[in-house]
Amino acid sequence: MILGSSSPRRREIFSRLGIKYKIIAPADDPPVSFYKKFSNCELEKLLRTIVMQKYQSINRKTEIKIPIFCFDTVVFCRGRVLGKPQSRKEAEAMLRLLSGRKHQVITAALAGLDRQSVCLLYKTDVFFRKLSNKDISDYLDCREFSDAAGAY
Repeated sequence: MILGSSSPRRREIFSRLGIKYKIIAPADDPPVSFYKKFSNCELEKLLRTIVMQKYQSINRKTEIKIPIFCFDTVVFCRGRVLGKPQSRKEAEAMLRLLSGRKHQVITAALAGLDRQSVCLLYKTDVFFRKLSNKDISDYLDCREFSDAAGAY
């Protein structure tokens, strides 16, 4: 099967499950600014559209028709959409926004084969405890923020 994702975390999940896969990374994710103009409800439709576009771009590239899995995740907090941070400074701002607050993680997951596909949407409520300056600094020093929506 094909994992249509450049996410190290998704690769790790598939590997831990013992699933044999080949990675074909889709086009780059939209920039965070792209998501900002959408409400929560519109965002769900947008995520479905984005994973379908990822799937179609990969499906066109493959000569042998095998299952393809694509994903897109955003974090929604206080009316703001948080994608993957583009810098340490942006990651810090995201973590400060999330600190001590409840937010939603929304993931669209698409499984497809040739012209057939199924897209599911997962919404999870998450609560962050209050993060200290040291908590944030230590986490940012690990550099794990760069490949994750909401910087985590």
